[in-house]
Amino acid sequence: MGCSPAAVAKLLWSSSPLSCSTADSVAQLEQAADVLHHELGVDPETTLELVASKAPSWMNSIQDTLRRRAAALAEEFGRQEAASNVVRNAAALNCDTSVWQRKLLYMAACGVDDAQAVLLKKPLLLHWDRAAPDFVAHRLLLQRLAGLSVVQLYQHHAFQLMRHPVKQLASRLRYVEHRQSSLDDGQQQAREVAWPGTLARSPTAFNDS
Repeated sequence: MGCSPAAVAKLLWSSSPLSCSTADSVAQLEQAADVLHHELGVDPETTLELVASKAPSWMNSIQDTLRRRAAALAEEFGRQEAASNVVRNAAALNCDTSVWQRKLLYMAACGVDDAQAVLLKKPLLLHWDRAAPDFVAHRLLLQRLAGLSVVQLYQHHAFQLMRHPVKQLASRLRYVEHRQSSLDDGQQQAREVAWPGTLARSPTAFNDS
């Protein structure tokens, strides 16, 4: 596998699932390290550290599945960028390729200038299926709450798509609407009370496309 004895010892010490490892689990680790090295250029010791610290579920994936996912990331984003993405977000290889491919197409169709850059900057977005009901609800609530277009949301506030539960967003939106209807607050004033910060001061562009 090309790892130093010290790195292997560290992994076995820190990872309880592997501390009582079988020959099969060690073989899985070797295969995963080989795939990441071959497809992404990730050195084996880095793979060991990822497994020890993150215990990614792709360790249990069929090798061909792991290889296809790694190769697809490298083809789309470039080998170096894909490797960086996986190191920063080990779960990227858990994501079915079709999910982030659909997301790229959707973002491009909405007018996002560089959808690849958005996903590289916020690799956790890879996991979110843009068509999943929870994600759609999250996006639409954020748009209504802050008056953002899809482009503005993805390009400038993508991290917000992962931060707040849908129930919290719905509650804040109701509060904004309440202030507007009963306290005669202006739209922007109501937003800033409900959600202080840069998101509330974003340019208004109600567009749920």
